[in-house]
Amino acid sequence: MPAHVTSPTGTKVRRFCYIDNIEAMLEQTSVLAQKGSAARPVPRSFFEVADALREVHASFETGGVFPTHVIDRTVAALGQM
Repeated sequence: MPAHVTSPTGTKVRRFCYIDNIEAMLEQTSVLAQKGSAARPVPRSFFEVADALREVHASFETGGVFPTHVIDRTVAALGQM
């Protein structure tokens, strides 16, 4: 269904929005979604961020971009917040 929106310059622009099943899409992409997903939930606390970083630290260490001691200190600091 076409919709007219106003651009930042004031020009009316015709956009096509296909939101036939918007409620289902919002339910599936919600942070509180009940069904399993391939994506991991976004961490909600510093402790959860530290835990997630601990699990994937090897990918950050690849190529020496982030030295191990920096990741270890970051995990420790996040765990204390």
